[in-house]
Amino acid sequence: MFEAAKNRFYPEVFSTEEAARHYIGDAKADDVRPWIRRTDVKPMIDSFIVVAGKDVPRRVPRP
Repeated sequence: MFEAAKNRFYPEVFSTEEAARHYIGDAKADDVRPWIRRTDVKPMIDSFIVVAGKDVPRRVPRP
């Protein structure tokens, strides 16, 4: 599951990342929105996929 939010709207829930990306596709970046995050990962660290309209690079685990 994915959650996405754009400016001046509460977050919406989507079953696919593609649907979430479509939802924020026309939103202007303002501060930290639009964003997309996975809601099915624990812990929530690294759950954000998009922040401020830009893809978030995955963290590289420390050796």
